Amino acid sequence: MDSQRPLATPGPEAQNGDQSDIRTQSPISGSTEIQSANQHRPVSLVSAISSTAITTQADADNASTLSLIHQTSPDHELPDPSNVQQPTAGTTTATPVVVEDVARNRPSVELQVEQADKRNLWKHLRSIRRYWRSPNRGQWRSWKTRWPWLSLILFVTISLVLVICTLDSTSRQNTGFASLGNPPGFLSKRPALEKALWSQGILYTTLPAFFMTLYTMMISSSVTSFVELQPFLDLAKPNGGPAKTTVMLDYRTYPILYSFAIAFRNKHTLLGVYMMLSVALTVAVVPLTAFLFTDGSFNFDAAVPATLTTFFDETSVLAIPDLRLIMDFASAFRIYDGHAPPWTNGEYAFPKLSTPDIPEPTPGNLTVNVTAHSAYIDCRIIPENEYTVTRIDHIGGDIPAFTLQISSSDRGCTVTNNLNIQHKSLPNLQPNSTYMTTWSTSCTLDTEYSRLSILSVLYNQGANTLSNFSLISCIPSYWQTPGNLSIATPTLNSNSAPSINAFSSNESDAVQFRPQILSLFIESSLHTIGSFNPTSDVEANDFGRHILSLAEKYNGSSPMSPEALSSAAEVLFSSIYSVLLSTTVMQPRPQPETGIGIYSRQQTRVVVVSPVAYIITVILAGVVIAIVTMFWYGTQPSILREEPVGILSHAAVLVGSDLLETMKRLRDAPRYDGKMVQALKGRFSDLEDANCKMDNAGTNGAANVVFTSTAPVPAQTP
Repeated sequence: MDSQRPLATPGPEAQNGDQSDIRTQSPISGSTEIQSANQHRPVSLVSAISSTAITTQADADNASTLSLIHQTSPDHELPDPSNVQQPTAGTTTATPVVVEDVARNRPSVELQVEQADKRNLWKHLRSIRRYWRSPNRGQWRSWKTRWPWLSLILFVTISLVLVICTLDSTSRQNTGFASLGNPPGFLSKRPALEKALWSQGILYTTLPAFFMTLYTMMISSSVTSFVELQPFLDLAKPNGGPAKTTVMLDYRTYPILYSFAIAFRNKHTLLGVYMMLSVALTVAVVPLTAFLFTDGSFNFDAAVPATLTTFFDETSVLAIPDLRLIMDFASAFRIYDGHAPPWTNGEYAFPKLSTPDIPEPTPGNLTVNVTAHSAYIDCRIIPENEYTVTRIDHIGGDIPAFTLQISSSDRGCTVTNNLNIQHKSLPNLQPNSTYMTTWSTSCTLDTEYSRLSILSVLYNQGANTLSNFSLISCIPSYWQTPGNLSIATPTLNSNSAPSINAFSSNESDAVQFRPQILSLFIESSLHTIGSFNPTSDVEANDFGRHILSLAEKYNGSSPMSPEALSSAAEVLFSSIYSVLLSTTVMQPRPQPETGIGIYSRQQTRVVVVSPVAYIITVILAGVVIAIVTMFWYGTQPSILREEPVGILSHAAVLVGSDLLETMKRLRDAPRYDGKMVQALKGRFSDLEDANCKMDNAGTNGAANVVFTSTAPVPAQTP
């Protein structure tokens, strides 16, 4: 093959041998219409018009004849007027009219008609032009590259960008954009399903990724169509293109991760951008979408009115409340870690609150500044050298066997009392018995008003010995402490007691006072309550028994130690006082007092992860620009006249081309092994750079692929 020459093609004689002129005759003025290409329409009107010229003549009988005569015009140039068929003698001279079709690459049509028949001829021409009114009307284009589908993708992409930006802005301003409330009923009834779908956030992590996957598939469908169309676009260029970008190009054979780089190398810049964005959507955006949303717990505060409905009224103890029940209640939740009574935390007693403006079902906390009441005892273990014990035996009687007289001085106040020890008989005889007593002593104003004292001793009846003797003296004090009370709100307005979360006391503003009636009642009545338990080895009043029980909790190995008894007494006294106040002393207010509280609720909300949102938004913005260019890219001329489905459609492109003839000869060669591309490379050293373009001089005006090699491989000598 010579340089710069196309491969050999069948001669014009061979082409014309298979060609038959299309001739249709009918009177233009008559009722019979022209039999156009509607019955046997060519693949494209370009080929049909390029291979024919329409000539109308009038015969001697004034009858009009329409002839479709084949014209060979490969470059779609205007036909030479000298070659136009001239009217014969005896015919009416026609006025020549030249009409150039507006469609690109379509040949001109020379019309010779009578002036009287122009209207009927133009009628048929307009019907043809209406069907082929677009320059690329005869070309096939995938619906995935047309404007309706691209407009839909563009709308979805812009919507995604706006939604992500709006959600991110809302999330940053409002600490999340949606509340993650209680699960639906059908999930709450199934804990395992609730944990899998609701608690672990699968809904707001999986669904966005699922929708982004569908969106990526939409983008990929259009990109894939452009990838498949690219070789046919290059073939439609006036000068064609190299074989590597036309007949040998198939981007689908390259790995998706770097196929866009091949497109850039082939100077298909826009297509490379489309492919690169498609890869970015697949490997980056879709996985990141699963992390676009997350949940978080946040506290929201609001000022609400809070009403104090009770107040401290010490005169209420004049009704003589049941102190045994109060003592049992206080010791029970201290010893067994139970719930504190209403409106107390075991140390402080609080006034009752009411908040009508808080919705009942909404969980949260209410923080109100209140004045709490409390009482404490400051206990001191009296050393052995600071007290005296005198034993007085009772001869002739078993009840009591003897009496212990105790005398001491605690911080300026004299403390004295007697403890009776008695013998036990079977079956209640124990090897060792614990004797304990508590009492109150009045003191002067200078010595803190009063003392609460505790005496304990271990008695061995068999050996008639005493051991583990301890004396504890305590100074009671009463306080009013302001602070912030935080309570749970779901049951605040109901009949059940609220749960007290915390009390932040302001110790610097605490005020010590002595309620005369209340202090006298509790200090004098606390030691008078006693009981007899024949199965127990402890002889004590109820206050002493509860102190010993609590000391066993604090120090199980040595509950009789003075330290354990002192700590237990301090805790128990404060609890008894707070329970007494919450159940008896706090009385309804004649006029409720209204204040301001802070309503805090902890809410789980869905938030946008801003860094992830920024990355996705930037990529989607690039996709928006790419889609805009697709509207232009999809209008580029192509050689396709039908959808390239299967091998037959692709083979039809090569039918009649010199490249197909060359391939046929290579296939029929004796040593052909089925590898056509390898055989062509052996035939042409510059196969990938050889030029391929479409030539419209084929059979019946059909376009053929013309293959031109500039450096064929020289024939090898045997």
